[in-house]
Amino acid sequence: MTMVVSNITTPPRQSPFTPGSPVPIEMFVGRQKQIEEIQKFALQATTGRLEALFLLGERGIGKSSIASFARYLISTKINMFGTQVFLGRVTTVDDTVRIVFEQLLKESKAEKWYSNIATLFGKYIEQVGLFDISIKFNPPKDDLEQIANDFPKALTSFLEKLDGEKTGLFIALDDIDGLLVNSDFANWFKSFVDKVATSGGKFPVCIMLIGLPEQRDVLAELQPSLM
Repeated sequence: MTMVVSNITTPPRQSPFTPGSPVPIEMFVGRQKQIEEIQKFALQATTGRLEALFLLGERGIGKSSIASFARYLISTKINMFGTQVFLGRVTTVDDTVRIVFEQLLKESKAEKWYSNIATLFGKYIEQVGLFDISIKFNPPKDDLEQIANDFPKALTSFLEKLDGEKTGLFIALDDIDGLLVNSDFANWFKSFVDKVATSGGKFPVCIMLIGLPEQRDVLAELQPSLM
């Protein structure tokens, strides 16, 4: 695994990102290099090797838009199961892991493998809304801590339930500012990488962190060996 940094330095003429709306492909002229780089490492991950990327750029430059478009291409061209998780003010590892699996569950609901996923995490899944239209992943605190500690195992179990329908997982962790208030996330991510590296098994997962240049620097200071 290599932590690869893809840097966006040229601001778009206008923001192409509108939540809930498709992003026109023509808005990404000049962004091919970053998008192709992300695709390249996602493709490498499908061979069974963990890949970690850091997509960085200043505020408003289009990081989330590029991640969203790259995820779409990776899902359609490489057949990976992709998700983009907006962490906002999340400050703990446990909440990060909970939100990641909650998003994976939500995006699996319309897929034929959802019943397999529901069996795997059944006792932790809550259907919410008048017609059970949404999903909450809500394990007890002790169980959530165990899932966070065994994050590689939990992701592997999730992949196994896809019945070979996808070539791997692409996970974009967007807006990680709140996770850098202390060393917990940096140490957890380093531990995650180490556990995968020493497991000896295939791990077709590509994880992309998305943030500001100074956030990458903070991450490097908190856990220098991660870079």
